[in-house]
Amino acid sequence: MPTCSQIFATKPDECLVYRFRIVVHEVSGQLRASIYHKPTSEPYILPYTSNHPRHIHRNIPYRALLRAARICSNVDDFNSERIRIDISLLLNSYPPNFISKQFNRFFHLNNTMPVLNQLNEQVYHRLHQKLLY
Repeated sequence: MPTCSQIFATKPDECLVYRFRIVVHEVSGQLRASIYHKPTSEPYILPYTSNHPRHIHRNIPYRALLRAARICSNVDDFNSERIRIDISLLLNSYPPNFISKQFNRFFHLNNTMPVLNQLNEQVYHRLHQKLLY
């Protein structure tokens, strides 16, 4: 296992690991994982106006939320990523009602509506664990 100084350290007591677009850092003695976004990257995804079949467009929000739930170990990090996904979809001409419907589909199929409505940490933890295995 590499030491913190071999990986990346911004402060003596902080360690960040960037690998496969994932950030792992320590918060109060606990490791937290979240998705890394390059500061200069554009929020580009397949535009809604493209001529792809509709099932492709339906899968984009679902797969993005699935990836976020697998990677983000904390409900607040997941919620930040969910907002980022929402904004990216809006910027790529996805209708707001389409986005809401697809987000609801993800949470409904995974029996985790309390995560969407209340940021329920316990329900999110079960979702995160279920999707990892």
